[in-house]
Amino acid sequence: MTDDKTCAELVNDRCASRIEDLLPDFDEMSISRCRDLANEYSSDNREPDSTCADELGHWQDVAREVHQDHAGEMVLSIEKLTMIKVLLSTGGPGDWFELFHDGEDWVKGTYHYQDWYDHASVYIELDDVRGLADLWGLYPDSE
Repeated sequence: MTDDKTCAELVNDRCASRIEDLLPDFDEMSISRCRDLANEYSSDNREPDSTCADELGHWQDVAREVHQDHAGEMVLSIEKLTMIKVLLSTGGPGDWFELFHDGEDWVKGTYHYQDWYDHASVYIELDDVRGLADLWGLYPDSE
């Protein structure tokens, strides 16, 4: 935990911070900020083309390009999961299971309960995920 806060207390701020870092608004950046960002992640210390009439636009493009290249370095892994939603009821209240597989095996599952203007979900045990999938005849390799 960070600063004695739970993950539930930190998750919204952490998500907003990640999105801000990953999706900066290049159109609102100054030339110096774009240049600094571009040079922070690139060793070639780019300079504008002397024929470039739009220096700000040039640096925004350079910053976008360098940021795109750097964004891949920030990713630990990319995993493709397929989610199967099993809807049990709708309206108020509604509930459903979401079962996730990686193409070979079940990897996680959640149970959701939703009433008017309120929603909560919990993770379910992997053995229960497999049991529910088997109960309903759902198999990762059958799609």
